[in-house]
Amino acid sequence: MVGIRGQCNTYYPSAPFWKNFEHEHAGTFFSVDYAGRGELFEGLSIWQEEKYRELQGTYPVISLSFARVKEANYADARARMCEILQKLYVKFSYIKDSPVMTETDRAYFDRMLASEISHIDATSSLYHLSDFLYRYYDRKVIILLDEYDTPMQEAYVNDYWNELVVFTRSLFNSTFKTNPWSILNFIDKQNYTAYWANTSGNNLAGKLLREANPEVKKQFEILIQGGTAAKGIPAERIRSYGLVFEGKTVLVGDCFESGAL
Repeated sequence: MVGIRGQCNTYYPSAPFWKNFEHEHAGTFFSVDYAGRGELFEGLSIWQEEKYRELQGTYPVISLSFARVKEANYADARARMCEILQKLYVKFSYIKDSPVMTETDRAYFDRMLASEISHIDATSSLYHLSDFLYRYYDRKVIILLDEYDTPMQEAYVNDYWNELVVFTRSLFNSTFKTNPWSILNFIDKQNYTAYWANTSGNNLAGKLLREANPEVKKQFEILIQGGTAAKGIPAERIRSYGLVFEGKTVLVGDCFESGAL
C-alpha cells in the first residue's frame, strides 16, 4: 500500500518500476536519506527514464511492515504494532526540535516515545508523523506499508478479530485514502485483482476445514479433485473475515480473503 500525505494524493509508479523494486527498495529510491545516491540504481530499468531519475531522493518516506505481528492475543499484537510505530518516531526524532514543531507537537512526540502509548495516540501516529515531516521538508510524504493484512489474519485465527479491527481501522482510516486493490496489477494487466492473491499462508483454510460443516468440506473436496465451484462473493464478505463462516458462499469467501483467489 502506498500513500502520499500532504494533499491526500497517491503516487502510482509504472509497472517497470515495481518489477525492479521490493518494499524497502522503493523506500530507498524515494527517500531524502538517499538523495544524490543515483549510483545505487544504475543498471535498473527505472534509471533509464529521466522523469524517474528526477524523483530519486526527493521525498520524505515513512516505511513500515507489520510482517512480525503474529501474536496469539490482542494485547500482544497491539503492543507489537505500537513498538513498530514507536520506532518510526525514534528514527525521525531529529525533527522534534525543529521550528516547524509546536509545543503541542513536541508533547505528542514525547508520548509516542513513552513506554505506554494510548489508543488515541497510537492510531493517530502515522497521520501526525506524516504531517510533521510534510512541514519539516515542505514536501509530500510517501508512506509505504507492507504486510498490513498479516495482523488481521492472525487476529481472526486466534479469535481477537473484533478488538484488532477497531485499532487498525482507526490507524488506517486516519492516514490512508486508498484501498487494498492492486494498483500494480491494474497498471500491468489493466485488470483489478486482489493485491495479496497467491501470496498468503493457509491459516484460514485450515481453520475453515476444522470448524466448517459437511457441506463446506464437500466443496473443498471438489476443488482439491480438480472440480469447479461457482459462487458469488457478497460485498460485505470482501470487507470482513468475521463473515467467513456464514452462508453458502463460505468457501469462496474464505479463498478470496486468504489469497487463494
